[in-house]
Amino acid sequence: MNLDGSNRIRNASISGCKGVPRCTPPIGAPAFPAIVSLAPAAQDVTTLAPTYKNASSVNASLQISRELSRNDVVSMGYVTTGGRHLVFLRNMNLINPASFLADGRPVFAATRLYPQFNNITLQDTGANSSYNALLLTWQHRLLRGLEVNASYTFSHTLSDAPEANSFEQNLPIEDTTNRVRDHGNSSVDRPQAFTLSAVLEPQVKLKNRVITKLLSDNMFAILGNFSSGDAQNIVANTTLNGDSITSSVTRPLFVGRNTARTPNIYQVDLRYTRTIARVWERVTPQFIVEANNLFNHPNVTSINATATVNNDPTKGLVGSITKPPTLVPTSTVLEGRIVQFGVGLRW
Repeated sequence: MNLDGSNRIRNASISGCKGVPRCTPPIGAPAFPAIVSLAPAAQDVTTLAPTYKNASSVNASLQISRELSRNDVVSMGYVTTGGRHLVFLRNMNLINPASFLADGRPVFAATRLYPQFNNITLQDTGANSSYNALLLTWQHRLLRGLEVNASYTFSHTLSDAPEANSFEQNLPIEDTTNRVRDHGNSSVDRPQAFTLSAVLEPQVKLKNRVITKLLSDNMFAILGNFSSGDAQNIVANTTLNGDSITSSVTRPLFVGRNTARTPNIYQVDLRYTRTIARVWERVTPQFIVEANNLFNHPNVTSINATATVNNDPTKGLVGSITKPPTLVPTSTVLEGRIVQFGVGLRW
């Protein structure tokens, strides 16, 4: 049944026996024809802000390099990035808070700015972010079969909306009256990160030709990635602000955004290449072994960050934590150990 010209369909069934001969109505059935309300419920809609702007960023960096030896260079740098006009979501149909939580967040009731709709999710712009980082790198040029690049980064990323730095989460802000309340750690904040890449290809010359051959023509390529875990948002097990579109992101009282973190990430990848022989000087058959996540470290990317909160004003502050989140691992998108074997021919 179509009531308003849209493609929404509503079904209604009426059972009764008024005016129908030899019919026994079911117990509790209305007399036919019963009056049934077919008025559609208020719908949720999603729209775009009329003042929508493209995101932009302001970037600056400074780097100083120092040569330690003919084959070693150390660099130190500072990088800053400011995101502007970033996208965020908010429910623009909420007005007239019925009350306030202890930390100042409004609690909305059934009153709507446009009563013909329920939730109006507005994709708005205007969020800001900041990224500041100190970088330290060491480069060892190829010498005696060894080449090394190492980099350490200490950084902090902040934003005032769940969507920042091109990392789109499609999560709404909690307080539509004050976006600053969502100011906190960005979803991509990783305070510390260390990467290492090294290539080792020793060439040994001994009197024993067999041992020389066994120890030469081997190449090891190592890639290490060690960093802080992913930022996680501690959320309440119930909606506290009356905004149904924030049901999955409502935080307990006095808890900042993205204040939890998954375990640190440790991953080492290895590639071993053995040159079997040299034919016609340029043709080299090779045996290859690749190991992804060599030590099979469980790099967790998601944890249980849901806290049980009080929802009874007679038992204390509404929204206060009664049972902290377990923070146990729930999933990972990073691979476990994978070992591959292969052969190759170079010329």
